[in-house]
Amino acid sequence: MKNKNAVCLVTIRPSSVWTDLLKQFQNYDVFIVVDNIDTESVGVIKITNDECIRHGYIHSSYMPNSSLTFNEIIAWDRALYYFTNINTGYDNVWFFEDDVFFYDENTLLNIDKTYPKSDILCKEKNSEPKSGEWSWFWPAIHIHFPPPYFHSPICAVRMSNSLLSHLNEYVKQNKVLFFIEAMFPSIAHYNHLTYDSPAELGQLHWRKDWTIDELNKSQVFHPMKNMEQQREFRSLLMLQSDTE
Repeated sequence: MKNKNAVCLVTIRPSSVWTDLLKQFQNYDVFIVVDNIDTESVGVIKITNDECIRHGYIHSSYMPNSSLTFNEIIAWDRALYYFTNINTGYDNVWFFEDDVFFYDENTLLNIDKTYPKSDILCKEKNSEPKSGEWSWFWPAIHIHFPPPYFHSPICAVRMSNSLLSHLNEYVKQNKVLFFIEAMFPSIAHYNHLTYDSPAELGQLHWRKDWTIDELNKSQVFHPMKNMEQQREFRSLLMLQSDTE
């Protein structure tokens, strides 16, 4: 462990766009956790299904009674197991899904400087709906502690060592995870941990087609599923800074 904080890419298999970006990082230890454990790539963390099942790291996105169609074990289950049971020494870990876009590690460093002590950094903290409001995925989620419950987009999220420890305690007691968009903010709230929603994470949307004019170097954006578009936009942002 070289640095106090880590960055983890959570993906089916890594794109060269992401590996090219991450190999430039100097202030974070970098990890890539894949869903396809047959992936051949340097630095990839491979956690088997059997290991996840044995330790209860399952169902982070598995809700068969909902419209989601994820498997019982995905890269998120593997990544959470890795940072709670194998590599547990980091103060904070940033987790990113591969359709997230940000310019470079300075984007994250600037957020970290503003929020050095927060246990969770993610977009807004949404509470359970009131009667008559959209029910989201709540009918398909079972949580082994009393409400209130919350949810947030977690395609880009920073979690502290304390939050990861509480998450691990939940799994030890219950032998299962629950939907990650509810799990991270709800466990943080239940254990009275500090929760912040930086403006830099305000551009995490469910669906949106981004243009270069909407992007900048200080914020994190979602979604951008086309990897070559990520590469192109990063190059254009670099050119903009060169001409300023």
